[in-house]
Amino acid sequence: MFLSIITLLVFVSCQVEVESQYECNNDTNYIAVDTSRKTLTLCEQGAASNVFRVMIGKNGPGKTKKGDMKTPIGEYSLARPRSSISGFRTFIHIVYPNARDVARGSTGGSIGIHGPSSRYDSIDGLPALTWLQREFGWTLGCISLTTNDDIDEIESWVIENDVKKIEIF
Repeated sequence: MFLSIITLLVFVSCQVEVESQYECNNDTNYIAVDTSRKTLTLCEQGAASNVFRVMIGKNGPGKTKKGDMKTPIGEYSLARPRSSISGFRTFIHIVYPNARDVARGSTGGSIGIHGPSSRYDSIDGLPALTWLQREFGWTLGCISLTTNDDIDEIESWVIENDVKKIEIF
């Protein structure tokens, strides 16, 4: 019974269309992540081209040190998407810490954008635990999409548009 209720909540939450409250503010292509709304917006030539639900670090935003399980806040460079070695389909490395973070004494690394963990792929064909994960966070500081289809779309968009920047707030 409990599993059925969780599955229903996951299914309903995955069906809700995501709207961005973020206004893309210039004519470049970049990614914007709103950690309070848990959304990732693809900004293309000053307009939002797509919005995705995301999950962030288990301890929320504001990374300052390695192992704090927080997602960094700021503007960062992005590396080219690559295959993941940690159980995710694709990993887009976020260059953290940046010079400003280093000057403040921040430590850490291995932060990126990726899809869901292969451990939580599905329950009866539906994305598993995504509602709970999104609401309470589960990553070590990364930004995780709820489906592999989402990370595949973002990977293609980043490559096609030569995207090199992410703003996390």
